Amino acid sequence: MKLHFQALQIQDRLNRRTFLNNTLLGLGGLALNGLSNLLPSLDPELPHLP
Repeated sequence: MKLHFQALQIQDRLNRRTFLNNTLLGLGGLALNGLSNLLPSLDPELPHLP
């Protein structure tokens, strides 16, 4: 029973870390997307990133 509880705790910790990583990745992606949209308007010489 104790082993099962430990496994649940580990799973919970992993889930939280994954959630944090996904959130950071999502925010980073949004920031990069925003930057790539802003850059061409700031500098028309730069090729627009897809």
